[in-house]
Amino acid sequence: MTNIQFRFREFMVSNQLRGMQDFRWCQNPTCGSGQVHSKESREKNGRTTCYKCGEFGCFRCSSLWHEGKRCDKAREDEMQSLQPDERTELVIDTTTNTCPKCNAKIQRAGGCKHMTCKQESLD
Repeated sequence: MTNIQFRFREFMVSNQLRGMQDFRWCQNPTCGSGQVHSKESREKNGRTTCYKCGEFGCFRCSSLWHEGKRCDKAREDEMQSLQPDERTELVIDTTTNTCPKCNAKIQRAGGCKHMTCKQESLD
């Protein structure tokens, strides 16, 4: 399997997982794992536990666990603690996808789901 085929396959799997309501990625930056958290497997307060590393996460807002804080308050506190460049990076990461061919950040603004890599036309 070539590198491009591997990256495309990884992209397709990631998109499939993103569409699953009960799937969450682990929020530990060193883990990279994810799993389905059914209603039975997550706690009543929304706390989830990564099966690989044991990190606690919030099922409702897909962030690290924020004991005793509502999701919106925890997100606000997190944004306030970041430097301006970190805030920009966080917004870009949460509102864009990565092109499987060139790794550029892309955002679909409308139309069909078909996207063509502009880098490919430059080769």
